[in-house]
Amino acid sequence: MTPAFSLAIVDALNAKHAKDYAECTKAETIDLLQRTAAVAACVIRRLSAEQLVNRGVVLLDAPAMSAEELVTGGLLAHVDQHFGSIRKTVGHAD
Repeated sequence: MTPAFSLAIVDALNAKHAKDYAECTKAETIDLLQRTAAVAACVIRRLSAEQLVNRGVVLLDAPAMSAEELVTGGLLAHVDQHFGSIRKTVGHAD
């Protein structure tokens, strides 16, 4: 299967998401994070060792990666970067 997107498309989707949800309250944001994190955690926990080592092209302009690399780098590390940015913005040290 050929990947459907590039980093440019991801950037455009992120910009649209930011615009669409710019007026969300803190409570709405926390609720969304808790709900989507729970779903993501459930999906990740169900992945077998065999599934985690499977490799494939996810983005047109990035090298192939394993499912584990996608989870650890594309999901967990990426979320950590966002939390770091939020902490900095609100004046909390890491």
